[in-house]
Parts: sequence; C-alpha cells; structure tokens
Amino acid sequence: MDALQAAACGDVVWLGYILRRSTSLPQRNRQGLTVLHVAALHGQVKFMESLLEGGIIEVDARCPQGRTPLHLVFTPKSAPWTLASISCLLMHGAQVNAATKDGVTPLHQAAAEGLLECVQALLEAGADPHLREINGHTPLDMAKLWCHRQVARFLKDAMWQKDKKTEVKQRKKLHKLKETLQFWHHRNECKDKFDRQDVSEERVAAWAKHKGVPVQWRPERGCWLPHHTQCTSTDPPAARHQERHQGQPKAPREAWNVSPNPNRPPKASTSRPQGVGTSTRPERVAPPPDLRRSVTLTQEPRGRTIYKTCWEDKPRTAPDLPLSTLKRELFPADYPSRLESPLDFQSHSVLDLPRRRCPSPENGASPWTEIAMHLVEEMKPGQY
Repeated sequence: MDALQAAACGDVVWLGYILRRSTSLPQRNRQGLTVLHVAALHGQVKFMESLLEGGIIEVDARCPQGRTPLHLVFTPKSAPWTLASISCLLMHGAQVNAATKDGVTPLHQAAAEGLLECVQALLEAGADPHLREINGHTPLDMAKLWCHRQVARFLKDAMWQKDKKTEVKQRKKLHKLKETLQFWHHRNECKDKFDRQDVSEERVAAWAKHKGVPVQWRPERGCWLPHHTQCTSTDPPAARHQERHQGQPKAPREAWNVSPNPNRPPKASTSRPQGVGTSTRPERVAPPPDLRRSVTLTQEPRGRTIYKTCWEDKPRTAPDLPLSTLKRELFPADYPSRLESPLDFQSHSVLDLPRRRCPSPENGASPWTEIAMHLVEEMKPGQY
C-alpha cells in the first residue's frame, strides 16, 4: 500500500509508517493529485490532519487544473465530512479565495452544491462573494442557476453587507478629501487676495508719484494680517488650534465655577458671555466654498475617477465612488435640493396657503401621474 492508497482508505497507521520509512509521500497520481488531494476527495479528516501536522505536504498544493485540496472537498465521496474537511484545511492556513484556471473558487462550488453551512464557514474565513469565474458568474449566480434559494438569499445579504462597509469607508475618505480641498481652496483664495492688494498698492504708489502727491492712505499689512494667519498657514486647522493655545496660561475660574472634583472639571464654562438671539429663526450658516473653479473631476475608461486642482497639476485618484456621488458631495451648488426649507415659509394664516385639489379623472389628472413623476425623478434626476 502506498501513500495515495492510504489516503483513500484513511489508514493513519500506514501513513505513520510511510512518514518514518519512505520518501514517496510527495508523489502524485496520473491526474496530478497529491496525497492531500486524495484525502480531501474522500473526506478523510484524520488523515488530512496527520498530513498537515507533519508539514511535508503543502496545504495549497495545486493540480494541473489549478485545484487545491479545498476545491476537492465538494464531492459526493466526502459529502458527510465536507464541513469538517473545510474547517481542517482553513485551520491550517488554506487560501479561501484560491481559484482554478477557470476562476472557480471554493465558494463557487459550495454555492453550486447548495451547502449553506459551508458557504457560511467560507464567508467567515474571508471568502470574497464578488469574485467571478471565467464565464462571469459570481457564487450568487451559481446558487441561482442550481435553484438553491436559501444559499442565494444568504449570499445576496453577504454581498450587500460587504458593499455597504466598503461604501462607508469610501465616503469617509471623501469627507476627509472634501475638508482638505476646502482648506486649500480658502488658502489659495487668500493668496490671490494678497496678490491683488499688492498690485493695487503698486498702482496707487505709481499714480501718486506721477502726480507728485503723497499717498494719503496706505493700509498696513501688519494691522490685519495677524487676524488672517490661518489663511496663509499650511498646517491643518487642528494643528493651528493646538499651536495657538500651547503655552498660554489658563484663565483662573471663579470660586463658584470650580468643580468639586479637580480630576473632572466642568464640561462648559458659564462665566463666559453668551450671545443673545434676536430672532426666533436660527442663524443662517455660511454656504460652503464653491470648489467648481478649483477642482476638476474626470473619469477614466477603466472606471476610476481622477481629480485635479488649480494649485497642483498632478492628478490624483478620487475615492472609489460613482462620479455622480462625488459631484454631489464636492459641488453641492450644482444639485440644489428640490425641497424648500420651512424657514422660507412666510404665511401667517391657513387661508394664505394654496389649496390643491385631489387628482381625479374629472380634473384631467390620473392618481398615478405624480407617483410616476417621483419615480422618474428618482431614477433620472433633473427630468422634471
């Protein structure tokens, strides 16, 4: 009996004898399968554990078709021990996303066989449900083709969860990118303002020299520049705030404003003067800076989005989000809201409100017209 026959029979005693007396363990059969392939094909879990603990056979050894032992556990011969074989191989470091020459992964095979527990185990180990085989099929497509409804629902939910996690990460990157672009946009505008003031001062000085009169008014940069140091600083706002307050002694608190616990001071100081609202309406927030003049978005044929700024000619890769989402976040002025704010409402009586009649065939309108318009507006923004 050789090593391949011992793997098919699951004879662990004969395997131990081969490990001690023979060097023929790494041999392959006519199909190019190793001993571990044969053991996985027949579901011999104990034999697989003995092989992997010995460290002679590689857990991701491939046959000529590119199949690993993890691909061969999905056979009728190993059906009762498929889940145990998967757990054994994954425990010893098998690649969960290993693909054959046709692009088939173990998750494709588990979905095609309708093994829900195996699909769950592979996904928990990090299997990618978005991988496609040579025909463009995902594991979800394989489950649909073979009518495994529960597996298809589970894979669809797993794909949705992964897509949402990826989208949240990319949106966080987009938010940080927006803050950085707004900071550099403000700094660039202040630099242009300084340049224009220099040109104006030079022209006024030249005109006064030509007329032979002294300059009556000349603004000093030092009188207003300290108040705008944040415009020319290259540090982010958080670093400037920390530098501004570093080394300054804290103002002493009044006796009634001291916390009884010195380790936990009060969260807010009531001794500072507070602003008094003169209106029932909240104060209007300043609109965000318009980045359309500073940032340009272009989409490459491969689907990536590249942005370029006026202060830096080097193109950079934008977060992996649709181009419409990037434009809505960076250029909100191009996408005004269709809903007016309730603060713009000026009526003082209900009688001033315009009355709308209920849509009916007598009025020449169908009750489905407004629903259709909303659907079209949702699918194609800007249609109405």
